[in-house]
Amino acid sequence: MDYLNYMQLDNNIFERLQAIRWFEKCGQPPIQNLEFGITWIKDWQTATKYFSDPEWQNTTLEARNMLTVHLSKKHAKEYQDWNKLVRDAKIKLQDIFTAIEIFQQKQGLNKKFSDCARWDLLAAVMESTYKSCHPPVFFLKLLTIYENGHYPCGWQGEWPNGNLVVI
Repeated sequence: MDYLNYMQLDNNIFERLQAIRWFEKCGQPPIQNLEFGITWIKDWQTATKYFSDPEWQNTTLEARNMLTVHLSKKHAKEYQDWNKLVRDAKIKLQDIFTAIEIFQQKQGLNKKFSDCARWDLLAAVMESTYKSCHPPVFFLKLLTIYENGHYPCGWQGEWPNGNLVVI
């Protein structure tokens, strides 16, 4: 493989992630003008039911698969770098992942909370990195929720139709 031309992580996304004040507005009044329909919830007990539900994991997996299937079919050369980019992104995200785990522990939330956030953020990095190959359709939109101090925790309906559940 010619590593002079391999894909590179979008470093701008890491600046956005570093600026986030994680979960500071969870349970507070909702933000407006989002690209998804939103169902707002106010408490962690309800949020836990949503983010622990396998349907939420299935929804996010389906959204990520939409990207990877497209890349494998239409941008095979660029897609060859996927695993290396994921490894590099995990290293760059380590401090953020640690902060999320600390929040999880302080709130007494189960591990699914941080697992879901890690998945969302890593997928947002990948959507941003591959945006020249496939327009972002899900995870960069979720990133907007995180940037506004909230936590996307579920989906009502069959994706892509329905509402994002947010605390």
